[in-house]
Amino acid sequence: MPRLSLRERKKQKIRQDLIRISTQLFLQHGYDQTTVEDIVKQADVSQRTFFRYFPNKEDLVFRDKPQRLQRFQEVLDKAQAASTPLTSAKVAILQLARDTMKNQQTLKIEYDIVTASPYLLALDVEQDMTYQRLMASALERHPAGALDRFKANLLSGAIFGAIRSIMEDWYENDCQQNLLELGTECLRMIDALESY
Repeated sequence: MPRLSLRERKKQKIRQDLIRISTQLFLQHGYDQTTVEDIVKQADVSQRTFFRYFPNKEDLVFRDKPQRLQRFQEVLDKAQAASTPLTSAKVAILQLARDTMKNQQTLKIEYDIVTASPYLLALDVEQDMTYQRLMASALERHPAGALDRFKANLLSGAIFGAIRSIMEDWYENDCQQNLLELGTECLRMIDALESY
């Protein structure tokens, strides 16, 4: 792996400082009460510098969402080899659980910040719907028997409704439960939908 230049290391440090400082401020004072001005003042950078790293304040909280969505799409594509659309969905969801458990500390902090802000909660629900739509789209084009749009949306909605309940419980218990076991149990309950 090539060594980063001094300029790149400095840029990386500024980005990490902005994330660290904003996280502290969001946890202490709340996202809605913390301004970009508060963040740049503590980070000792200009607002112009801030916006070079983050287009807006919410991108500090949801900075990893694009990569997570891309990863989920990759998992869905790989899971298309499964024998049925539901099996494909289950494979993808269990992989999502594994990925989530690797980042539980970061995700718990994100959850604490998001759930304290009505604005961020609305954005989070919107982002969850993107995951749900990605799954529905994968179910519609499954090679071993694609589902029609209605059934794909129904199955995807049922799965993500269950996931939201599980994730809320997982976060409220400080991410101490085995998410893979919770996901497996949840998907057993959804098995009945396969015959629909």
